Amino acid sequence: RREGFICPVCRHGCSSCDDLSAHYAEMHGAMERAQPEPSSVSSPPRRDRAISSASSAFEDVADLTAFRDEIMAGVTANSERGIRRAARDAGGINILAALNSVDPNGHIALLEAASEGHDTAIMALHKLGCDMDVHNRDGQSAMHFAASHGHDSTLRLLVSLGADVDATTGFDETALHLASAEGRDKTVECLLALGADPNKAEQHD
Repeated sequence: RREGFICPVCRHGCSSCDDLSAHYAEMHGAMERAQPEPSSVSSPPRRDRAISSASSAFEDVADLTAFRDEIMAGVTANSERGIRRAARDAGGINILAALNSVDPNGHIALLEAASEGHDTAIMALHKLGCDMDVHNRDGQSAMHFAASHGHDSTLRLLVSLGADVDATTGFDETALHLASAEGRDKTVECLLALGADPNKAEQHD
């Protein structure tokens, strides 16, 4: 024992400590008991969590792409069953957000249906909650597509489902203006019967 050494247990100098070795053993045991128990469940490494998050994001994009492809197939076939099947298989996808937004190819399901005059597809999309006034990057709505292609029955259907007959594009064009510019006299008459405002078309001219 060294003179002046202080026992860490009894706090006396070594000359006053009867069993310094026993005290050291006691202190060591106390330190072991104070050590925290290792967690039985360890959190995944940060890299693993990042990989898991990225994988989930890729799966979401793949699911969204598959949904849009299936919806477009249903629209092209004018198939209510095909559109319903796409919605049934959508999983956790936000269907309304997908339907009411432009896909990477610049397409919107409702506008494609209106362009082709596929009324059955339009009804099916409406039942899924599709916005009848949804528009593309140029501000064109289903009314504009139906009017420019002369699909009068589609125009009547869209208006009956709540579409704005006087909706304007980014260039302030209405469906009536487009029908007139295309020389579609019957479609012009159809739009006027549906309540289209001729003054808006004249103001654009």
